[in-house]
Amino acid sequence: MIQRILTISILLIANLAFGQKLIPKDTLIADFNYLVKAIESTHPDPYSNFGNKIQYHRNAQLIKENIPQTGLSQFDFCNLILKFISPLNDGHTMINPTENGITDTLNFRLPIKLKIALDCIFISSTTENYKNLIGSKILSVENIKMDSLIKNTAYLLYSFFKKEVYICE
Repeated sequence: MIQRILTISILLIANLAFGQKLIPKDTLIADFNYLVKAIESTHPDPYSNFGNKIQYHRNAQLIKENIPQTGLSQFDFCNLILKFISPLNDGHTMINPTENGITDTLNFRLPIKLKIALDCIFISSTTENYKNLIGSKILSVENIKMDSLIKNTAYLLYSFFKKEVYICE
């Protein structure tokens, strides 16, 4: 119980310390509309993985409907964009929060690099102190099994990992 209270307290303090300014909803929608049009005009096949052109625009509308009236932080907006572009399933259409400083500012980095295999996620490289972990499967994060994490964060995984396939043994 004390550990849970401590974890919640740390999360609340971190949220206050690293809280980002909210971007107004109308600004976010204008930016998102630009992205939707840019993908349509530059991507060789923006519709197939959504089903068709109507479904592509339906998904875009759902994203806009999920933007609260109060707006979103840049980090939360990036997550919405990732949910939209993830179905494209290509290595060229992505948003990388580290490039614009979001992840760097929030300091979410671990000293490991991960790869996706057919049946697991594993540590592919790390610093000298943790070399013995290379090849290790990630089984859970904070007592949440990987199956559940992957199901709830699949839209993030495709954007952050290269499209290489491995087999864990």
